[in-house]
Amino acid sequence: MRGTMVRTVSFLLAAAIAAGCATGPKPDPQGLDPYARYLGAVELAKTGDPVDAREIVRMLEDADELARDGAVVALGQLRRPEHVPALIEMTFERIEQARTCPKHPEIVRSVPDACPLCGAELQAVPGSRGGVRSTPLVRADAVRALAVIGDARAVAAVCGALRGDGSIEVRRTAALALEAFADQRAALEALVDALEDRAAAVSHNAHGTLCRIARRDDLPRKAAPWREWLRGRTP
Repeated sequence: MRGTMVRTVSFLLAAAIAAGCATGPKPDPQGLDPYARYLGAVELAKTGDPVDAREIVRMLEDADELARDGAVVALGQLRRPEHVPALIEMTFERIEQARTCPKHPEIVRSVPDACPLCGAELQAVPGSRGGVRSTPLVRADAVRALAVIGDARAVAAVCGALRGDGSIEVRRTAALALEAFADQRAALEALVDALEDRAAAVSHNAHGTLCRIARRDDLPRKAAPWREWLRGRTP
């Protein structure tokens, strides 16, 4: 049911944008209506202006799911490698305690990492708390955006979404998205593992992606023969 709702929301958003939203809110990244902010983020992506790109990144922290999703979609449209780390974070179901660099407090991350300025391990910020990071709608669109950008740094995150996300919609989206990383063995291994996913929609998408990558349709939707194929594939 949840996956159906996610697909329905995504379809309605796409249809509304295509129709010009004649009777809906006007694009406004700072508007009161979350849908106006969604549309505003998409409009900002069309300018290509670095200032507008920074505003889109800021919108990833919007309080509303729909506005955050607009920012994710917009970053995918920009296709800039520098936005990959932010999009990767949006694929996480939960966020850990905020972390920062003791020497560079302006560096803040929500996952274990090293400071990009000095290389020091980021330390947990006292008093900060973890919690839900994003909804299935946002995570699915983050996976799509990473596939569009195609940066190899995203492989682990998309594989993680396929293997462990609690949402069927996110997992089935990740199974399709990994075709963008067909040259990465980790992606192929995750797809083969996904053939055993408990959800038929996920295993179906994983099988279709593997068939397209391998350019063959004679192997069934079972992990064993595909693992044999993978063993014979040049690393």
